[in-house]
Amino acid sequence: MTKFKEMQASYEQMETVRKQAKDIVLEAKTSYREELSGITNDRMLSEEGKQQAKEQLSQRYRDIFLGEMMKMKDKATEAADKTIDLATKILLEDPAQPEETELAMFNQKLADLKTSLLLAPNPERGVESLKAFIEETSDPYLAKQLQAEFHDMAASIVKDGSASEKVKLNDLYTRLKSKSMTDEQKRAETLQGLAKAGRDSDLLLDGGVHHNAIKELLGPETAMYANKPHEYFDRMIDEHS
Repeated sequence: MTKFKEMQASYEQMETVRKQAKDIVLEAKTSYREELSGITNDRMLSEEGKQQAKEQLSQRYRDIFLGEMMKMKDKATEAADKTIDLATKILLEDPAQPEETELAMFNQKLADLKTSLLLAPNPERGVESLKAFIEETSDPYLAKQLQAEFHDMAASIVKDGSASEKVKLNDLYTRLKSKSMTDEQKRAETLQGLAKAGRDSDLLLDGGVHHNAIKELLGPETAMYANKPHEYFDRMIDEHS
């Protein structure tokens, strides 16, 4: 499996786990209510006995639910971290080098461009020449070579330029950065951002349907720990140590 496919699989796993967290709420809701109904309709239990059984049921489901959420949180974080790591490696890879003839022609044109920028009668003409060269450079490898030279070329333009030239050069650099990336790298950059957002976001939207369902079912304290289950079990360990 290539790094790209492995990255895609990791991201899909993160999304699957995040969906499973919501499924856990629905499963808990169904089974909890079934057991609660059994206690309520148990004629062998006194009212006091029923109340005690309900409290035990609630505590048991709280531990089970938060234990499952902790597993989901760990799995989602692991998958997100793997996606981010693989994306970083893909983004650091150099694009495939073109044939020698194309590379030689590019280097010759680049040398001519540098000279024309130094001799440009005004900053506007320099920006126009650089923009034209960037627009005709489509190969990611060549665009990356041009990106490495951009600082010096921009410096030769802005030494006598205004703030407007700097804005134009910044736009050109952004465009060049995009050109220097392969389609896989662009996709990797997107998935990396989505994985970071997923890793740092709650499994259950605070105040959302699933979060409110747990709050109604097992109480506000359980809902409070739904997105930070590790804190709940750390607290339990501290209280019983």
